[in-house]
Amino acid sequence: MDINRVEVQVMPGHIEANTYEEFVLKLHDVKVSIRSRRDGRQQDQLEYWVIQRYLPLTITKDAGYYHLEKRESPDFELIIDDEIIGLEVTESTCEQFQELLNYVDRNPDLEFEYCNFRYGKEFSKDNLYKLLQPKNSKLTGPGWGGFEPESFASQWARDSAFKKMNRMLKWSYSYKTTILLYDNTPTICKKAHFERILRKYISNDLQLNGCRVDLLTSCGKTAFIKLNEEVA
Repeated sequence: MDINRVEVQVMPGHIEANTYEEFVLKLHDVKVSIRSRRDGRQQDQLEYWVIQRYLPLTITKDAGYYHLEKRESPDFELIIDDEIIGLEVTESTCEQFQELLNYVDRNPDLEFEYCNFRYGKEFSKDNLYKLLQPKNSKLTGPGWGGFEPESFASQWARDSAFKKMNRMLKWSYSYKTTILLYDNTPTICKKAHFERILRKYISNDLQLNGCRVDLLTSCGKTAFIKLNEEVA
């Protein structure tokens, strides 16, 4: 998902509409993109950018009332007719990859090979920054084999969902909540393989936690993958 270069407008505190078409139109009235990290990217801007792409793909089109409100813990509250749903946006990524990504964004003459990041592998601080190299240098990383990109990305997504679930246990929010992961992992995944492996790593485990989890991915094009259903 390319979320590294953008501009942002002020987001509305809430959106209210009586039809799906009106709701989606109001949702996209604000032209939200995402600033680069070095230009002061804001978390709430990122969350709204994700919500803009997620909701039109997933909500029912035949309701008579839609209301979206920005809040804290969860990030948004969505009301569709009489149903109330919390929406919590969280990033699916590898923390050390993210650290280098932030560094490269501030130092555009440097780059690093994504394939150096593999699930379960941790680098010391010194070794992590040794992965940086001048742009357009000769490739020296291990490369990807088979379904490794999809496998690593799936395991990072699972870990991100469980971390968020553990934090949600401390909330006082009483309505069901959907965790919306957005994919920002150091891989180039093929959507068909990614979805199949995601389900292997995530679906059964997360159904035990009574929470729905969706993942917004850009494998080919921006789309969402429903990973499990709500548990009664």
